[in-house]
Amino acid sequence: MSATVIAALMGFGPVPPTPKVAPAAGPAVIVFARHGETVANATGRYNSRTLNTFSETGKAQVARLTTWLRQQPKFDAILVSPSDRALNSVRPYLLGTRQTARVWPEWYECCTGRNKSTAGKGNVRWGGKITLGSPFVVERGHDRYPVSPKFVDGLVQVRMGVDRLAALRTLPRVLIVGHSGAGGVMMEMLEGASPRGRKHPENATPYQLNRQADGTYRSQRIRI
Repeated sequence: MSATVIAALMGFGPVPPTPKVAPAAGPAVIVFARHGETVANATGRYNSRTLNTFSETGKAQVARLTTWLRQQPKFDAILVSPSDRALNSVRPYLLGTRQTARVWPEWYECCTGRNKSTAGKGNVRWGGKITLGSPFVVERGHDRYPVSPKFVDGLVQVRMGVDRLAALRTLPRVLIVGHSGAGGVMMEMLEGASPRGRKHPENATPYQLNRQADGTYRSQRIRI
């Protein structure tokens, strides 16, 4: 144990910052976008109807995001959460450019509760089967909805997705469309920070994450 750490523990100095933990090297550039604003986001009333229905603002956001995406260089892979609000946020872009997106259940929403405890061992259970048609591709072995009720469970879920990105490390550009909770934790992990659920990506706003020499990513919000 270093003298700096000992001094901090004895109350004689500040606690040194937690060192970055580099994720497994993934794509060179990742663009992440949260889904468009839903009625639930706009009103704070969450139920089966409002959760996946876009507000008028959300519809405009998706249209603006679609226009922006079509102006960008083509992505080498497109990954999306299996929730309707995420699927419908990227669907216009896919149909307009005749592309497909791979459904990754690891990006399904999680990590949203007030309790952000990381105590204990997280566990992900797998629920109902994901059944979708074109322009979405559901891969065998990754075709069930995750059930991650606790924050620590969500960390395990998102870590699975971050680890899967290593298989795409040779790709220059990847687009991910997902959520606030899971997306924020994903960004924290990719940045090499301890995931605490403190990042809250804005609706239908792209964030570009560039891989650094040490394997971590640096993120930047893009105004569109």
